[in-house]
Order: sequence, then C-alpha cells, then structure tokens
Amino acid sequence: MNKYILVKIKSLIPILYIINTFGQNYFFDITGNSLEKYNFIYNEVKNYFPISIPEKIIIEYIEGDASRFNIEKNTIYLSVTHLKNKPLETIAHELSHICLGKYTNSTSIQTEFRFFDEGFANIIGSRITNNEKKYKKKALSIAAAQNKKDNLSFKKIQKWDVYFDRNNKRNYYAYPVGSSFNYMIIENYGEEKLFEFFKNIGKTKNLEKSFLNIFKKNMTEVEIEWKKYLSNVVYSGTYPEIIKIFPEHKSHNIDLNIKELFIEFNTPMSKNICIVTSCNDGICYKNAYWKTDKLLIIKVDQNLLVNHTYKLSIGSKRHNCRLISDEGYELDVTPWEFTTKSSN
Repeated sequence: MNKYILVKIKSLIPILYIINTFGQNYFFDITGNSLEKYNFIYNEVKNYFPISIPEKIIIEYIEGDASRFNIEKNTIYLSVTHLKNKPLETIAHELSHICLGKYTNSTSIQTEFRFFDEGFANIIGSRITNNEKKYKKKALSIAAAQNKKDNLSFKKIQKWDVYFDRNNKRNYYAYPVGSSFNYMIIENYGEEKLFEFFKNIGKTKNLEKSFLNIFKKNMTEVEIEWKKYLSNVVYSGTYPEIIKIFPEHKSHNIDLNIKELFIEFNTPMSKNICIVTSCNDGICYKNAYWKTDKLLIIKVDQNLLVNHTYKLSIGSKRHNCRLISDEGYELDVTPWEFTTKSSN
C-alpha cells in the first residue's frame, strides 16, 4: 500500500526565491572568478538591506592588516591578514558598509556619522559568524568603561578620525562604542526604528534633526539615554598587566633555536600591536600576531645571534603607541631584553 505525506505550503515566496537564486553567485575576484563560498554572507546581509545591496560584489586581496571598501565600485578590499584570520566576519563587515552607505546616500560613511556605521558593521560581522552574544557582551563592557572614563559623547565620537585615531594609535574601542549606540537603540526602540533612523540620516544629513524626527528627542537627551544605558553594564575595569613573558626580561643563556617569543596578559587585549624591535638581528615586530586575546606571539624565522643581547620595547613613547586592553586601558611602556647563549 502506498503512503503519502501531505505537505501544507504556507507561502510560495520562499520557493520562488530558491528558484530565482539557485546557482546564482554574488562575489567575484578581480579576474572574474566566482567565490561561491561567500554566497551565504550575501543572503544574510540581504535580510537587512534588501534594496540597497548590490547584485555583484568584487573582492580584491590587498597587502597589510586593514581591509576597506568602495561604494561606487561595489568592491571589498580584503587584507591578507583578515583573509587568513577572519575572512567571513570581515567580508560581512565591509559589505554592511557598502549597503548602509547606499541606504543613506553615502551619509553614513562621513566622519560625523561613521560611529554608528562602524558599530553596525561590527554587529553584522558577529551575526554572520554566530558570535553576537559574545560580541555584544564585550562591546557593551568596552563602551561602559569608556563612558566611565568620560571618553564617550557625540561631540567626541563624531570626530571619528580623531576618536579612532587611524593614523596613530588606532583606538579599537571606538568600534564597540559605536556598536553600543546601536544596541541602545535596538533595545529601547527596536531594530526597525534603528533603520528608520538610518534612512532619515540619509535625508537630513544632520544628527540632531534625525534624533528629533525619529525619537522625538534632541541630541543631548539621546546622549543622556545612551550613557544611562551603559551605566547599568557591569565591566571589569581591569588594567592590563603582563603575567608571563618568554624569554623573561634580563634573562641569559637563551637557546638560539627558539621559534617564538610570547607575552601573556591578565585581561583581553585590543588587537593593535606596538612592539619595537630592530628587525636586523632576527626578531622583528612584523612577525608579531595575537594568538588569543590574551597572548601575543612574535615568530622567529631564523636562528638567533650568538651571545647577543636583544632589546625590545612593549609600547613606545617615541612612536606614541601602547598596547591597550579591550576596555581601553593602556599598558605602560615596558622594556624587554634578554641575552642568548655564547654557542649553539
């Protein structure tokens, strides 16, 4: 006897969508090769920007550790560092910039509005990688610490190039601070209201006017609400300390064949790197990377010099850079030296 299963079709829209998009690619490299493995990112981001998402995205690989985007060319410039470490999150982040930029008539990428653009791109990146719960907790902790330090206001954050300080220390707490604004709006008003705000910014190009139009509050009132929201966030307030370092400071008789140096911290750190080395004796800051949020590694790609004293600096007064905790607390500039064996 044959058995049949009756399936109730609630809507034809999902089926039509599958038919129309089956086999369709959205990401391509500069030679025209399709990058199908990233298609799911496109479909997820399209849920937020169904009208402003381009039909085709070019991904161009670039040197360095900073990725970027171009709205007019619908291009994501993916750095080799991000390609290696977090390609999915970065592609989603940069695609969010392109989509929100088109959604707001390029207003969101202007320096005075960049804070909510960068903050929302980080949120999208965390959602794509199913990591939003962890990211939100971290972002709000970082923003709460900056609020406690009186380093959070619309007056400050609207000067994005200064607040983030792209050409100097790169204050990565700026991104979570931007995310915290979006989270405040989402929790207090709903995500739909956040998108109404984004759309209105594209029309007014004025933060004060859009706050009044969408939330019926002026900039001062919204800032007070934002700070009150963050004042209820519990955070550690822990200053960074080095709990372990290899080789130890002022140690001697260090093996010439070691393959890596490391610094371990007591608290999660921002991903900026500020290590001063000569790069002429086998140890170079260019080989430094974060293995975890508490462990900084410097790879050694050749044997160390015999009976040689290596002098490094963790942070630099001369270059005005510091290693910084996730919550924005700076590590003091710390000297680091050790001497190798007299023979192999």
